[in-house]
Amino acid sequence: GEADLNYFYRLKKYIKKKKLTKIFKFKKYINSRKDYYFFLNNFNIAIFLSNCENYPKTLIEIMNLKIPLICSNETPMKQITKNYSLLCDQKNVKSIEKKIIYCIRNYRKIHTYVSKKITYKNDESAMCKKTYNFLSSFVWEK
Repeated sequence: GEADLNYFYRLKKYIKKKKLTKIFKFKKYINSRKDYYFFLNNFNIAIFLSNCENYPKTLIEIMNLKIPLICSNETPMKQITKNYSLLCDQKNVKSIEKKIIYCIRNYRKIHTYVSKKITYKNDESAMCKKTYNFLSSFVWEK
């Protein structure tokens, strides 16, 4: 999605300076669900640095992949991921750097931990049906 370009460019510059461009992938939009899942399934660590989300479905999908997640410490991300993710200040490059280094150095331990976590299963059809049933239960006045 959209990014705070000031911080995004600072982060990309920092990654380039540290010669890490081959291991970091930035994606703005992905056109198909197939490409989206292919993209997500090719990583060992996910980094989700958003400061405003309504329903961050991508977080739930990452958690269901059982890979380590570095996430912004904003609401609702920290409430959804609870103790699954490593939280950081998404506007502080040093905070992000510390979490990435920690995650790499402790990858095995973190991966073992998250692989045992029970995560929310996202069933869009069931969610739509529940929403429709809830809305249908109201008596609508003309």
